[in-house]
This record gives sequence, C-alpha cells and structure tokens, in this order.
Amino acid sequence: NLLSVINLIGLIFASFLFLIVMVGLANTLRITIRERTREIGTMRAIGMQKKDVKRLFLTEVFLLILIAGLFGIFLGVIFTKLIGLVKFESGGIFDMFLVKKRLNLIVDWGWNVFCLVFVIIIGLITAYFPSKRAAKLHPAVALRQYE
Repeated sequence: NLLSVINLIGLIFASFLFLIVMVGLANTLRITIRERTREIGTMRAIGMQKKDVKRLFLTEVFLLILIAGLFGIFLGVIFTKLIGLVKFESGGIFDMFLVKKRLNLIVDWGWNVFCLVFVIIIGLITAYFPSKRAAKLHPAVALRQYE
C-alpha cells in the first residue's frame, strides 16, 4: 500500500514536470524562431522548401531531447549506484527500505526507455506548431525583420 502511494505521488510530480518542460520547450522554440527569422528568410530565399524548414526545427528538437534524455538516464544510473553505496545506521520506519543497511535501488531500463520515447513524442508534438509557423514565414518579410 505504501509503495502504491509513493508511486502515485511520483507519477503526479512527473506529470507536472512533463507539463512544465513542454511549456518551456514551446516557449524556447518560439523565441529561437523569432531570433532566427532572418536566417529562416535567407534559407527560404535560396530555395529551401517549407517542409525542409519544418523538418530542420523538428530534427533540432529531436536531437536536443534525445541527447538530454540519454544524459539524464546516464546521470540517474550513476546517482542510483552511488546512493546504493551509502550505509544507513538507523532510520526508524526507513529501515523497511534497507537491505543490509543500504538502499537496494534497481534501475528499470524498460521504464527509462518508455519515458525517453514519451518525452520525445511529446516534445515533437510541442515543437510541431512553432516549426509550422516558422515554415510559413515569407522570405521577403523574414529578411526585412530587424533585431
């Protein structure tokens, strides 16, 4: 029962975290597109198609999320192993989580892969609309933009 409650609380916090990250990603991408308006106009003026502009931004977001996600999983595994090395003397109710006076933390690779794929999908959905807006920029209008 206690483990179910802890898992539910973790899921709620993770959901809020995903929401915050996705709003931040969309905002960052909008700012990036605004700052790169002249660059987008130049690429469109020399012949880049709308779909290529959209694909460029989606690829950028995909690589950013993939690299950050893999780095996060790597750090998580390292910290999990380091925490498992710490010896706890007496923790009261905390003792029920200890095995030989250490936390026995297990890395669930299936869950890690699922979360990474989930974040990539949500990130690409979030990035789709700003990238679509960037692709619609007319080259002449984009080149006239002053920063």
